[in-house]
Amino acid sequence: MKELYRKTFDEVHASERLREEVRNMKATDRNARKFRRPTALVAVMILLVVLAGTVAAVTAGVPGSIQGWFTREWTDLSGEAMPQEQMDLIQELTQSVGVSDTDSGVTVTLDSVTVGQNMLWMLLKVSGTYEAEEAWLYHFADSEIDLDSEKASAVSAPGIWSMDYAYQGLAEDGTLTMLARFCVDSGMGSLQEGGRMTLVLGDLMYSDKVALKGNWAISFDLEPVEDQMILTLEELTVPAVDLDTDEQGMVTLHDVCVSSTELQFVRAAEDQRWRELFPTLVLEDGTEVCSTSGTSGFLDEAHTKWGSVFYWQLPVDMDHVTGIRFQDEVFSLR
Repeated sequence: MKELYRKTFDEVHASERLREEVRNMKATDRNARKFRRPTALVAVMILLVVLAGTVAAVTAGVPGSIQGWFTREWTDLSGEAMPQEQMDLIQELTQSVGVSDTDSGVTVTLDSVTVGQNMLWMLLKVSGTYEAEEAWLYHFADSEIDLDSEKASAVSAPGIWSMDYAYQGLAEDGTLTMLARFCVDSGMGSLQEGGRMTLVLGDLMYSDKVALKGNWAISFDLEPVEDQMILTLEELTVPAVDLDTDEQGMVTLHDVCVSSTELQFVRAAEDQRWRELFPTLVLEDGTEVCSTSGTSGFLDEAHTKWGSVFYWQLPVDMDHVTGIRFQDEVFSLR
């Protein structure tokens, strides 16, 4: 398995900084995601940490906004300045929040969010006193999000979700800046429909030690986002690996949806042991945008549909997407 992942990683066109972050990834207790288990149903979840996982190396200059972080990521990824169409898309998907909560003298502020179909990028700023080195070791011991949405409450899906961090860094004034990523399963309905959300965080950790003790609850409204382009395929047969045997083979994905922020699809229950190999968006200029973490689990109480969500490194203008790569096979989306 390790050899397969190494070989595939070498074939993926990721930025050198992203590759370095992955090489330096260290396992900690925070690699485990939190998720709800309804009393009527035990939710099954696979944590999809592929290329830009739970930890991110500290880079020069802390971004002051989500847009600033995405701009830097695009330049690292493509080697060029972000096109205006790409900037416009991120602006459309980004909402200012500016809501804070204080506990034990420590203030956590949700600065802004970028909204996808089934995931959010959330820029958090945390006051306090920190060790200057290894900023990426900071994380919250507990985190969850309550979503008050008519569609989400109406579905019978398990409600699987995950949260990790794309970036952690210390600003010049000592404020800890964190870019968290929150992802829900495709059965929960689109977050772009809007709704009331409450982000609950407990104890800021430094590795496995408590750095700042407290509990913070931040309630905010997600405004509806205009419909974004979604490319759909009835089915797609792609390279995969059997998680039980490490055998390589093919698996058929159904109801495939590719949007500017993520990839969604459904598999038959008997195929849940198969893992798709590194979905990557291919753009018309040759740039490739890797998928990162996501969620995977049963979408129904009868356990017949196994749904997965992968999200991209950053939102992508779909007008310039030509295909999607799984390992060394590229499938046209045009």
